[in-house]
Amino acid sequence: MNLFSKVADLFKRQASPGSLLAPPGPPLDPAQDTSYITRTENPTRQQDRLRLRLPPVNDVPGDVSPLNYAQATKWRAQKVAPGLGAPAADKPPTEPREPSPAKAYSDAVRAMLRDAEKGDPVIQLKLGTFFENGAGVPQDHAEAVKWYTRAAERGLAQAQAKLGFMHEKGLGVSQNVTLAAKWYLQAAEQDNEAAQCKIGVFYLEGQGVPLDFDAAVSWLTKSAEKSVAEAQFRLGVCYQKGVGVGVAYYESAKWYRRAADQDHANAQYNLGMLYRQGVGVPKDAAQSTVWLRKAAGQDFAEAQYMVAQSYEKGIGVEPDPAQAVEWYRRAAEQGVVKARHELAVCFQKGIGVGQDLAAAGHWFKEAAEGGYPAAAYAFALCLEAGLGMAQDAGESLRWLRKAADKGHAPAQLKLGLGLLQGGSDGSGEGLKWVRKAADQGWAEAQFHLGSLHERGLGVPANEAEALRLYRRAGDQGYVEAQAVLGTFFEKGRSTSQDFAEAYKWYNLAAARGHAGAVASRDAIARMMNPEQIAEGQKRTAAFAPRK
Repeated sequence: MNLFSKVADLFKRQASPGSLLAPPGPPLDPAQDTSYITRTENPTRQQDRLRLRLPPVNDVPGDVSPLNYAQATKWRAQKVAPGLGAPAADKPPTEPREPSPAKAYSDAVRAMLRDAEKGDPVIQLKLGTFFENGAGVPQDHAEAVKWYTRAAERGLAQAQAKLGFMHEKGLGVSQNVTLAAKWYLQAAEQDNEAAQCKIGVFYLEGQGVPLDFDAAVSWLTKSAEKSVAEAQFRLGVCYQKGVGVGVAYYESAKWYRRAADQDHANAQYNLGMLYRQGVGVPKDAAQSTVWLRKAAGQDFAEAQYMVAQSYEKGIGVEPDPAQAVEWYRRAAEQGVVKARHELAVCFQKGIGVGQDLAAAGHWFKEAAEGGYPAAAYAFALCLEAGLGMAQDAGESLRWLRKAADKGHAPAQLKLGLGLLQGGSDGSGEGLKWVRKAADQGWAEAQFHLGSLHERGLGVPANEAEALRLYRRAGDQGYVEAQAVLGTFFEKGRSTSQDFAEAYKWYNLAAARGHAGAVASRDAIARMMNPEQIAEGQKRTAAFAPRK
């Protein structure tokens, strides 16, 4: 797969079923949904549109940029109408709404049919929308396509955009993205901003047209300059990722801001993350949380998780554990597995909520079943100890293996040590898991692997290798390793005897409360002269744990 294909796949990967023209959430009344083409007669502020039960203007909640790849859970789970204003596939079509008075409306429809048959493209377009939405006539997508086609063939850009949508979604006609691209392109060339955005997205994804990032950016720019929020968001992603343009974080932030000001949830999330990182904008935790909170308020699940993190850690806001729990809960209920894990931790420790081990076990299990390794490990521990649930050693081992298989170092270490303690039958596999954890840089695993080498358990005795592993763990601040290092340097085991170095390691471990290290430090100090003690203290002060 070449670079262009990989980047295109990023845009495809999380695209929502509704794309540009389909609003989030449950289907809206189709009779109200003709606003994606003409915006001048409808409110353009998203809050006003939502209050009036109108769909968002040119806005897609599901197209999550690569920056927030862990998000989009809600949009995946939600049943979104398969087309503009169309009811969801598993629901019956909306019953046609008769106007008041019904006879007058019926006469108007008959008059429109006569005018449409005479070739009036504007009336043909209106008639198509009636049949598409079942407004005053029985809902009939095939009939809608017929009238859209007639108007489109007469050059009406709005009808061409509508027809492109029907072909894209397979409404009243077999799904055909090539024909959809054809009609979107014709409408775009007539300066239809919605179609410009759609054809730009098609070029980004290689749908119905060859993959062409330059063309994508060109069309998206035209649409974005006409204030189409989805185009602004997509253009921001292009500038952030260097797709069809050079990487330009300032431009990315600019376009995200314009889309965010129109309540585009994805753009609000991405802008919040730029402020969090200080990329393209000054680093500003408060501004970051403001934008993330806006996105979270629109049920953007990943933003809800980040808002919870903000309240838990006091990032841009005062720490508020109860608020953190609330936002973790909202994200967890949308399926964000890491939010489920954090919510479980809150219940387990009583942070921001009353301690509830049963609830903790529930959310650990939910996150574990979602493939989150840390949750699988925590759930295994709950099963082992019977915390909030019945003890089950077999299930505990099964979940421990799941976590270890996904590369969770603590789970690998625990599994490895358990197998080693079980006897010679599992010693080979046990050593394998301990080594896997140590190779990930897990200090505790490095310490235990060093101990195995020192004592010759499962491997040939090798003090030099033990010293190397103890040193790696000690450099990360692992107390047990630091205490052992003191003995190696004090005795000169596989290294030169060095009282100052031994003093340093004993002193570091003693400062962390290791009782044996306190006694060893005081004992070696009695064998050292003042210069050696001063050197040991100097080395202690200079120590900084490595990550």
